[in-house]
Amino acid sequence: MTRTIIKEQTNRPVKSPRKLVRDKNPEHCKAKGVKAEHEVISDRQEIRRLFRLKIMEELQEIQDSGHKDINEFADLVQAAVSYARMSGHTFDDLFDAIMDKKRKLGAFSNVVLTTLNPDNPSNRVYFDEFLKDKLIALSQDTSQDVS
Repeated sequence: MTRTIIKEQTNRPVKSPRKLVRDKNPEHCKAKGVKAEHEVISDRQEIRRLFRLKIMEELQEIQDSGHKDINEFADLVQAAVSYARMSGHTFDDLFDAIMDKKRKLGAFSNVVLTTLNPDNPSNRVYFDEFLKDKLIALSQDTSQDVS
C-alpha cells in the first residue's frame, strides 16, 4: 500500500533525519508506490541547515560519480539556485552576480592561493581540511610505527 503524507510543519520534536527533496518528490513516490512521509517546513533556520546539507550531499555525489555525471553537477547548481531564491534572490540577480564577479575577478579553474590567512573566516574550511589530513597522516604514521 502506498502512503504519501504531506503535512505542514509542527512544533513536534524531530524523531528522524530530514532531507530536503525536490517539490515533486511526493508525486514521484506515490507513482512508484514508495511509502514516504513529507513535511512542508517554514522554519528559515532549519531550511538553511537543510540546504547546507543538500549542497554537501550533491557535492559528494559528484565525487562519487568520478566527476563524470553531468546530472550531479546540475543537482548542485539547482540546489544553489534554489537556496539563493529562498534567500530572496532571483535567478537573474544570481546570474548577473556570477558574470560580474567573473568579469572583475576571473573564474575558478586551477589557480590556488598558498598563503592563507588563518584569521579570515572564509579560510576556515581549508584549514579544517588541512588539519584533518595532517591528523590522518600522523595517525597512519603512528600505527605503522606500532606494528
